[in-house]
Amino acid sequence: MHPPSMSRWVAAGGLIGCTASSQASTALQGGTTAAVLPDGAAWLLAAMAALVLFYCLVRAPWKQIAVTSASHAWLVAAIVLALAWQLRIPLPGGAAIHFLGVTLIALMFGPHLGTLTLGLAAVFSAYLGAGSFETFGMTVLLNAAAPCWAMHSLLRATQRYLPQHLFVYLLVVGLFGSALVLALTTAVHLSVYAAVQGGHAGTVLIEQALPYALLLAWGEALTVGMLVTLFVIYKPQWMLSFDDHFYLRRVSVGGDRGR
Repeated sequence: MHPPSMSRWVAAGGLIGCTASSQASTALQGGTTAAVLPDGAAWLLAAMAALVLFYCLVRAPWKQIAVTSASHAWLVAAIVLALAWQLRIPLPGGAAIHFLGVTLIALMFGPHLGTLTLGLAAVFSAYLGAGSFETFGMTVLLNAAAPCWAMHSLLRATQRYLPQHLFVYLLVVGLFGSALVLALTTAVHLSVYAAVQGGHAGTVLIEQALPYALLLAWGEALTVGMLVTLFVIYKPQWMLSFDDHFYLRRVSVGGDRGR
């Protein structure tokens, strides 16, 4: 069920003072994402995204995952994400609210392979119709690379300044860190679309959509926290960001002393 304001957008075909109302109407009725960027900007962002993905392809830890089931898990994750992104709430101007999965992917595969996985998911999603190749570059940069590296930076900060404890990884990083990164990613995503639309349409987009997007981000963070806990216990080989020697060292040292 759409929120009341979003239902009005869908019923009215996105005609809320939007300068590109015909494109927004097409996006809402057809379930696709309208192009919101000039051709030059779209091609520039696509080129930047291609460079980022190539860098991540070169730097991804292929040797590390080659001997584990993670070598297949990242490809499966890209396909699952592309399917999950089909469940989305379209907004005027081409924006959409949906499950991101970016923080879980970042914790599972690290910044390089995580960005590559999300980029591949963006390609699959555009092919399936939820998204467009015109906004591919912006999607990769804002919804893949930036949050992946933000999550990586947050992880490194906790490892440096907080105790070496398992619950620091599970709660501070997996739950609250995910909530923070997802909220910032959503806010930046909607702000960019609002800036492109400009005027009253951009203001309405922020005022009406942002509260629901932040609620969705918190709900997703709870899901990520539970999945991270399950994977650390049952599939630690999938969690490339989890260092058992770092987080469980105190436990092993205590066990050695007990002997």
